[in-house]
Amino acid sequence: MEIKWGAGGGRPLKRLARGVRREGGAYRETPLPPEWQLALPGREGSAFAWEAGGRRAVGACVRCRECGTVSLVQFFERGDAEGGRRALRVLSSLADHRRGHRTRWRLFDISADLPRDFRLAASRFQPGRFELCFSRTRRALTLWRWAPAAALLQGRTLSEFAGTAAGAAGLRFEPATVNGFAGVAATRAPAGIMGRLAARIGLSRPCAVRVWHLPACNRILAVQLQGPAQGLDAELDAICRDYGVDEPITVCAAADRP
Repeated sequence: MEIKWGAGGGRPLKRLARGVRREGGAYRETPLPPEWQLALPGREGSAFAWEAGGRRAVGACVRCRECGTVSLVQFFERGDAEGGRRALRVLSSLADHRRGHRTRWRLFDISADLPRDFRLAASRFQPGRFELCFSRTRRALTLWRWAPAAALLQGRTLSEFAGTAAGAAGLRFEPATVNGFAGVAATRAPAGIMGRLAARIGLSRPCAVRVWHLPACNRILAVQLQGPAQGLDAELDAICRDYGVDEPITVCAAADRP
């Protein structure tokens, strides 16, 4: 399946239809089936189906009446009877705006519960290395996850790994306990009058990093927070507490907590 979303309007179905017809395929658009409409409360839109180049898909494009988010969800058909039931379950789980003061991010095996004003700015997923970058006014946040830890730490310490994988200029990592696990921490704060002046005009920013090892899950996690020095370490510690490896791996990771 595939899902795309964005704020405001746009014309995603017209772009989809043009792409299908350029391939010589067939495209049709219909009202949402009753069961899909029940699965998508508070939203309005259309269903669609297309076939081109030996591929087929069905889906929906809907707009949330409350937040205005437009979501395009399509399911690539494989001809099995379970496909329709799976599509209905996925559509009924769709959530397109925040509730409360925090946002839960879950991707692959990692999970983070962040203050809602952090917006995703960039992401990078490579074999063994995930990176998520968030930003908000005067703050920049980066989450990392590496695996397999046993191979990455072979012949070097966690501090040495952190210095190359998560280290910014001028950071020196020291042993620390992070979320009950063995880890390392580093903080860079402006020194002297010139350092404080550079930070004030944006040429440099205080930076704090925490890196910790989950041996039972064979993972290394890290969080970096940049921004004004006031409250930086306390906010970083709170973010680290809400960042970890998601279930079912969390169960084995918890066994290593002291």
